[in-house]
Amino acid sequence: MQTNTMTRLKRLQRMKNAFAETAHTAAFVMLLAFCYSYSAHATVESVTTAVDRNPVMLDESFTLTVVANGDVDREAFEPSALLSDFVVGQTSVSSQTRMINFETSRSTTWSVILFPRQVGTFTIPPITIDGQSSQPISLQVIPVSTSATGEMRDIFVDTALEHDEVYVHQQVRYTVKLYLAKDIERGSLQAPTLEQAEIQQIGNDSEYSEVVNGKRYRVIERTFIIIPQKSGDYTINGPMFQGEVYTDNRQSFGFFNRTQTVNRVGQAQQLTVLPIPAEVNGTFLPSEFVDISEEWSSDLSEWRVGEPITRTITVTAVGLTESLLPDINDRYPPDIKTYPDQANTASAENQQSLVAQRIESVALIPSKPGNFVLLPVEVEWFNVLTEQREFAKLPARTIRVLPAQNSTPDMTAPPAAFAPPQQQQTPDNLVTPPALTTVPLPANQPVFEWRMSNGWMWTTLLALIACVVVLIRRSAVSPSVPMRQSSTVDANEAQLWTELQRALKQANIDAVTAHLIQWLGALTNNSSQDLAWLIERVDDHQLKQFVEQMIASRYSRTAQQWKPAALIAALQRVRREVLGQQKNNALKGLYPAVN
Repeated sequence: MQTNTMTRLKRLQRMKNAFAETAHTAAFVMLLAFCYSYSAHATVESVTTAVDRNPVMLDESFTLTVVANGDVDREAFEPSALLSDFVVGQTSVSSQTRMINFETSRSTTWSVILFPRQVGTFTIPPITIDGQSSQPISLQVIPVSTSATGEMRDIFVDTALEHDEVYVHQQVRYTVKLYLAKDIERGSLQAPTLEQAEIQQIGNDSEYSEVVNGKRYRVIERTFIIIPQKSGDYTINGPMFQGEVYTDNRQSFGFFNRTQTVNRVGQAQQLTVLPIPAEVNGTFLPSEFVDISEEWSSDLSEWRVGEPITRTITVTAVGLTESLLPDINDRYPPDIKTYPDQANTASAENQQSLVAQRIESVALIPSKPGNFVLLPVEVEWFNVLTEQREFAKLPARTIRVLPAQNSTPDMTAPPAAFAPPQQQQTPDNLVTPPALTTVPLPANQPVFEWRMSNGWMWTTLLALIACVVVLIRRSAVSPSVPMRQSSTVDANEAQLWTELQRALKQANIDAVTAHLIQWLGALTNNSSQDLAWLIERVDDHQLKQFVEQMIASRYSRTAQQWKPAALIAALQRVRREVLGQQKNNALKGLYPAVN
């Protein structure tokens, strides 16, 4: 009986505890729901603003604090109303929530770093957030000179402009000096800002000491180049310095110096940008100095037909960016083929100025000998020192192109087809037939007593010897068997043809050019190393066109890769025609004469 009673009591106790836990949970849930409902329907109650100092100096920053009481979006603050009188720096935001006696309150705080643009009395306008507005604040900005004492002048920024009036696209030097009377732990100096202009730092920072009003400063000097892109009157906003400086106060342990945040801005500068002068016709290049020069890859006095030579023209301008340099207007006679390379541009620094260069190279290949006139090459520019138009010029020049080597057949030697087998094809080694050596000469005439000035006599004698050699060989050969070249020449041509085909399949232009010269020399029985002259000997317009296309792809940087298929087909056709002609008419020589 007692056991049953104890069991019932324990069961009732457990039920009581469970009920109590359920009640607490429900109350907690209701409390959370109440808080959520309150926060969801809460609005901004008030907006207040304050500044950390008043008055402020022209070159120092101050902090504007904006506090919105209530539930508000962190992105609700918009500082655009401050831009007319102040430079807006870094903005930080924080939120805080409090719960007292089941009452929840929230607030959002924005801290904005502002820099005054000029001296005077200014009004910070009311800040409106979700319908609630703050009270305006009157702020006084004083010149730096009236407060140049104490810690406030331990750090300041000075700016200087080389010229306050320049032409559009003309460079102007802008110098920034950071004065430090205290050690800094870290810091950064931003660049000046100007609309419609290119700004870049030039050179490295310089560091030195300077005494100002009896106080020694560590000075860090930095130079910028400003190139305006549009005419008009502008304000160059000074660069901003943000850093951490050491203070004289020490922490309780005395091991480390305490740091303090410092923000300074350089004074603004006014700049007038003049438009392009009316007398300028072409590209406007405002500069202090522009030069044009040329280089040739080889000696012009030895220039021959078919030989490529590269002309490199360089334009150098001081105080300009490379994007402003125009294309070089060079023109050439129609008998000189041109293969231009891609232009190269670059910029460098020289004595605190920009120096821009444009380099253009072109491969020139003359197709005929003679005297040619290269027209002058000039670049118009505007001298900003004299404010006058000037021209950088390469004067006109006359060049003489020599004929290609072996371009005229040697009439003092017999044709290669008439030379006896196993004999060299030169007059000194020519073998005289036995029948001629036994012919008696008149007794009163000396043997071979001709002067070298009688060249026509040598020509006549050699031509007579060649005809006799031909008659002797023809009588020794059966009429039914056609006359051919020696098997040594055929084998040499076949081997060179195989090597040429291998180079063509690899699309190696340099290798194709080298093997093509060797093969054409074997085909035409000529030892010339001039590809242009050998092509002229072939006298095939289509082959000449495909070879010129190959050379063009070699001397110009094109996106498409050269494909040898067309050249292979033309070479195969020319080879069939030439070998067929040799078989049909051996007495006409190995190749047709060039007109």
